[in-house]
Amino acid sequence: MYGSPIAISSSATIKAVAVKAGISNSSVASAEYIINIPQVPQPSTADIYTDTVIPEIEIAGGGVQASPAPTGSVYYFGSATQTQAKLESDIKTDDNIKYEQTVKRYMRVSGTATPISGGYTDRFYHSVLFSVVDSAKNKIGSFSIPVDGQNKFDGYIYFTQTGTFTIYTYRSRNDTLYPRAPSYMVSENQSTLAFNVTCSEAVPSNLVYLLPSRDVNCGNKYVRDYAKYLTKDLSTDTEKAKKIFEFLVSGDSAGKFYYNYYDDPEMYPGYLSNPWNSIFMPSHFLVKRRGVCNDFSELFAAMCRTLGMQVKRKSGDDSTGAGHQWNLLYLDGSWKRLDATWANNNPNSYKNYAEFYPEFKATEFVTEHDNKYSYNTSEEY
Repeated sequence: MYGSPIAISSSATIKAVAVKAGISNSSVASAEYIINIPQVPQPSTADIYTDTVIPEIEIAGGGVQASPAPTGSVYYFGSATQTQAKLESDIKTDDNIKYEQTVKRYMRVSGTATPISGGYTDRFYHSVLFSVVDSAKNKIGSFSIPVDGQNKFDGYIYFTQTGTFTIYTYRSRNDTLYPRAPSYMVSENQSTLAFNVTCSEAVPSNLVYLLPSRDVNCGNKYVRDYAKYLTKDLSTDTEKAKKIFEFLVSGDSAGKFYYNYYDDPEMYPGYLSNPWNSIFMPSHFLVKRRGVCNDFSELFAAMCRTLGMQVKRKSGDDSTGAGHQWNLLYLDGSWKRLDATWANNNPNSYKNYAEFYPEFKATEFVTEHDNKYSYNTSEEY
């Protein structure tokens, strides 16, 4: 007698026979079932330098507008003549970027960033920073774009407000990239070039939390593909957040993540004396898998944003001037606290450091984070 369907999870041959007392058994019926479950390919590190438009932000006709036509040449700081200033600039935008252009929501930026001969050229330290500044000199956005082995950068900047803005472009980590830079190069945190953008349609305010920000390049294809790869079998934000957090604790077949000072012999000796932030970005750290607290925090933020979650970075200094960074994740109607760095350093008790686990140590977390790192505190996307 038939009772219920037969469940199988892999290819199999099923045979059946009818049996009844007093009657000869039937002949055996046989059927082969082939189950092909598509495998999600592991992301390729070739995409570490590939940026895409955030899918939720992308619109038909977005980007630079053909009308009014873009005009003028990008302005380069430095020498008295623009010809010489551009020649001397370590960052040069491609010719399609003009001094004046109108955009909707976002703009593709590309060009080259070439260090001088003898400059430090490790690509994990090499990125270009674009800052969006309004007419009142308020910075309304900063975007980091990595530079590849051929000195090329190609990515997107986004606009959260309408209006006219000046875009300033900086080399990221001037003192690391160019330790022997000649005097004609601009100093750290001074722009290399500038151009103007009028934004006619901004990114909707309810989607701003999905955007890349300084050192959190969640538009990077490698980061996006890896986040989707890790969580391909999961359905809820809580499950996905836990998976990414545990990935930062334990790693995967490609290797573990390690907390290392930048001047560790296995990293780059002598660089801890430089500011600890702005060195790696998520796409870099995902490959390098060695870094400090902001690297763990920024990779968690980038992967969660890829999956549509709202996540901030929180940081501060202690009484000695030492800094630390961790995350706030908006989940189930409230902000959840978590620290992937400390979880990585304490793998046997990692659940103590994330509020989406019952084992989370709330009192200890406040004491060891908010109360300890209470100077120069900030919460930012």
